Amino acid sequence: MDTQVWIEALRRHVLPALGDGWELAGDSLVHTPVGWTAARVVPQPSQYGSAFFLHAQVQLLAEPEPESYTCGFRLGRWEAPGTPAAYAPIAAQVVDAIVSRAVPFFDRYGSLDGYLSHLKERSADLDPGQEWIDVLLDEELTYVHLLLGDLPAAEVAAAYAGRAAERNREDPHPLDWVEEAAGRVSRVIAAARRDPAEAREMLAGHARANADELWLAGRATPVLSR
Repeated sequence: MDTQVWIEALRRHVLPALGDGWELAGDSLVHTPVGWTAARVVPQPSQYGSAFFLHAQVQLLAEPEPESYTCGFRLGRWEAPGTPAAYAPIAAQVVDAIVSRAVPFFDRYGSLDGYLSHLKERSADLDPGQEWIDVLLDEELTYVHLLLGDLPAAEVAAAYAGRAAERNREDPHPLDWVEEAAGRVSRVIAAARRDPAEAREMLAGHARANADELWLAGRATPVLSR
């Protein structure tokens, strides 16, 4: 897959067909406006041949690790042609997949309230019999609750993150990333106890950094408001 050919095909064929509310961000499409979450259609070249996949993703920009998205699905697989003009028939299929499948998904999960629904669905899928604790889920729950102005719910999620760190320290082979995630949560929740605006600004700093990382700044500038 030639990325530059793909980007030019998006400009020529896909963006005009999608119309208002879509912008190009690097090699991806972003559904605007962008707020605390970013709804994107992202290409993934296949390891074999010229095929590529498209994924619909909603990412919480307040999360410090933009590549750790959990809210998304695969839209489809296509063979990549060699020229922008040859993309025309594929582009029609891509547009149809975006409109019929990605947009309803973004409508459901693309807001803060929608993303909270996604996190609750993930939480319900965890197996309580295995006593599995997902510290990254706890981290995102903490941040979303804070952004929605629910400090008590954020405290509950942060406590679970603390428990995950305690379990990790008891393991013969502790994982650094678990401790790091729990540490981030601890710092943000401590700031929220002092002043919710302080915690919100910490999360806004994460969001601005992720916007730069994801090619959103200057194209679809995040509006970090409720």
